[in-house]
Amino acid sequence: MLRISRQISDAYAFTIDKMDEAGIRPVDAYSYMAKEVGGEQYLGFLPKDCSNFLQNKRNNILEAGDAQHLIDYFKSLQVGDPSFFYSVQVDAENHLTNFFWRDGRSKVDYSYFGDVVIFDTTYRTNKYNMICAPFVGVNHHWQNVLFGCAFLLDETTSSFIWLFKTFMEAMEWKQPRTIFTDQCAAMANAIENVMQCSRHRLTLLKMLLRNFQNTMVSLILRNCLILASLIDCQTIEEFELKWSSLLNKYNLYDNSWIQNLYKYKEKWAPVYSKDTFSASILSSQRSENMNSVFRYFTKKTMTLTKFVHQYEKIVQRRREKELFEDFRCNHSQPIRIFNENSMEKQVANIYTEKIFKKFQEELMASISIVIQDIRYNSSTRDHNFKLIGEATGKENSVTYSYLDGTISCSCKKIESVGILCAHALKVLNLNNIFQIPSQYILKRWTKDAKVGIICHENVVEAKDSFGLRRSKLMNKAAFVVSKAMMTEETQAFFDTFLDAALKNIEDMLKVMTKKDLDLEHLHSESEHEVIEEHLNSSLVSQRKLLDPLSVHPKGVSRRRMKNCLERKRKKVKTPASKLIGKDLIAYQYFVKTLLLVICLWLLIIDKV
Repeated sequence: MLRISRQISDAYAFTIDKMDEAGIRPVDAYSYMAKEVGGEQYLGFLPKDCSNFLQNKRNNILEAGDAQHLIDYFKSLQVGDPSFFYSVQVDAENHLTNFFWRDGRSKVDYSYFGDVVIFDTTYRTNKYNMICAPFVGVNHHWQNVLFGCAFLLDETTSSFIWLFKTFMEAMEWKQPRTIFTDQCAAMANAIENVMQCSRHRLTLLKMLLRNFQNTMVSLILRNCLILASLIDCQTIEEFELKWSSLLNKYNLYDNSWIQNLYKYKEKWAPVYSKDTFSASILSSQRSENMNSVFRYFTKKTMTLTKFVHQYEKIVQRRREKELFEDFRCNHSQPIRIFNENSMEKQVANIYTEKIFKKFQEELMASISIVIQDIRYNSSTRDHNFKLIGEATGKENSVTYSYLDGTISCSCKKIESVGILCAHALKVLNLNNIFQIPSQYILKRWTKDAKVGIICHENVVEAKDSFGLRRSKLMNKAAFVVSKAMMTEETQAFFDTFLDAALKNIEDMLKVMTKKDLDLEHLHSESEHEVIEEHLNSSLVSQRKLLDPLSVHPKGVSRRRMKNCLERKRKKVKTPASKLIGKDLIAYQYFVKTLLLVICLWLLIIDKV
């Protein structure tokens, strides 16, 4: 087939483009289209034309500029979603440096689940080596939910201040109750400057990996045991007492890692933040999970616009999983342990399945708890209960008021996790309270967590985009074609119908005068200008936005940035006589890392 006679129609171009966005290779897209029309000879182009079409599209983006194309794409998204928000920051030469975006649904999700935010900046996955910084939360099914994403050129205090202020503006200045981050001084300064009402906490895994450098295996195990004994402290006094005891026992007064750990105790030790809701998050596992998802969907040479497309896929898949769990929870009943327990029956109809299982764990644990002492406080008219676990031997105190039914426990699980602990359940059962008071059922963990429509003044009814309208018609047409192909009579009827429909559509288009088209064009431009007023695009100059300047990553570009423990040493040519010693070092490094991960994992499982 001669090149001059080969041409990809608009319909085939649309199909190729959509399949490319879905990750389907051009050759596979060509095979699919050839199968649909009955053979390659009916397509009118060759497989390499598919690749050339996509390459030309990428070249057009590069000619226009990746950064400028990104902004244009953001503007097109806001046409279909008026609540879509983005903001960019540029340098003196108009190069893109930092940017943030989120869609309207993310804003709604944040209004329900924005009490806890995990912020991670250890991942790079683009051709400019910019830092990918997603904002992650926890929904009512204990799943990750994305509140937005940012790209940063550096990790300075000024960049983080800009980002956190932008994030707060995008979320109507609602601050999270707790925000988890990596141990970074610039990030901590920015949070203190922007989110004064939020509790800043550090994830334990990042604390361990950041400080374990050339530590011996025995010291790693010892430090894990130290953390295990400190995490379960009930009071600050107990924490300080155990800390002093550990320093004396292991002679750790001059240990730099221990000193650094104590310096940031208020940000990693749960005893200092038990009164603040944290959704039982101790490690950075959630952000690590998101990093693995990004790693699967993206690659090192990806442009910024392409990454945004992939990010939209990730968000959509997570929302589909949430929708599936919503359907499953509303159309099924979880398995109960005690058929006659009124509390279990009550929350089975209220909590989502994941939270219900956590409640069952507390209910089971309450069986092995023994009440040792009960005292009455005449001044407050409260009853104080002293409890001890038969299996653990740990003591807890519960205060219960017979006047208003309020209850509190020294473990603070009600405040930090949002569900009643085993100690509180034991006291309620002792006092013949067989229904959980409504004030202790946190709505964010229930099946009705997202019941109610949240309205915003700047939200208007969105019109379907061209691509969405086309997809709807294509789906309907495919369904009609499948029906029409069942018999020769229906096929002939549908063929005649299509000819008539095509003629009517062409006549309708001819009737539309140039004046009508101009008015429609003016209306579209006016609507676009109104939408742009809601964008935070004042930072972008009227000049063409230039692409970001490439920076050198801290770690491997495509993967998350590694700290000193995780980095592999550079390979150096070594004489054959020293290979055994080198292998031994590598083996010790592997064993240390493995033991650290196992110890911390067992620690987290035991506490969560």
